[in-house]
Amino acid sequence: HSSILNIILLNLMNRKIKELLMRAGILIYHPKLKSILTVYRYKNGQHYYVLPGGQIEESESPIEAAIREIKEEVQLIFKPEYLKPAFTYDSDDNQHIYFWTSYTGLENLTIGGEEKERSHSQNLYEARWISLSDFPHLPFRPKDLQIRILSFFTRFENR
Repeated sequence: HSSILNIILLNLMNRKIKELLMRAGILIYHPKLKSILTVYRYKNGQHYYVLPGGQIEESESPIEAAIREIKEEVQLIFKPEYLKPAFTYDSDDNQHIYFWTSYTGLENLTIGGEEKERSHSQNLYEARWISLSDFPHLPFRPKDLQIRILSFFTRFENR
């Protein structure tokens, strides 16, 4: 009996730890281009897009993590006062907290940080602006998040 109880307890503890994994990101909207910033990925023969963002470190607030991740991944620096809450999103093993902001620069953005180090022809990372009209048709991961982003911008445009 005790071994079954231990397995149940371990499963509960693991689930609890998993629940605590939190990620943060920023939806960056370009009003002139009517586009959002994505990271294009090519990995294991598959093409898809993701939002920039990543794990919240123990000593960080969600907004600090989002700012750090954007700086590391696409070399953009935002001040906390320019970021507004967008939405939260729960996936299987993470809670995601998203902020949004506008950006009007027209320079080519380059990937940096771990992504730059890991990037090669079979594991590609590229910063890409994607128009809101093209966004629904893209292979975006996770799909649930794509739906949340679309509904956010539908509300946003109707204000």
